[in-house]
Amino acid sequence: MSMGVDSALANPDPKAGALQAAYRSFLTGSASRLDRMMTRELRRKLERDVRLRFAADVDNRRLRAAAVKSLVDAGIKVDRAIVLAGFEFQ
Repeated sequence: MSMGVDSALANPDPKAGALQAAYRSFLTGSASRLDRMMTRELRRKLERDVRLRFAADVDNRRLRAAAVKSLVDAGIKVDRAIVLAGFEFQ
């Protein structure tokens, strides 16, 4: 793993599960840290309340939605399941 990027992402024909796991790891690890660092720097330099969210987060929403369904199926209330799955509403 170099700079938070798993070598499975560079493999032209990895198993689907390994590729998904590597991509998810990159999103939750490297990409999320990078957007937080860049957000702080932009806020400081622009003196504005800005927030970066990389477009890759959209791909992760499918997984979060599945997590909400699983939690609700297990008996957790929908509002709580949404929070536990990491959705943010503004």
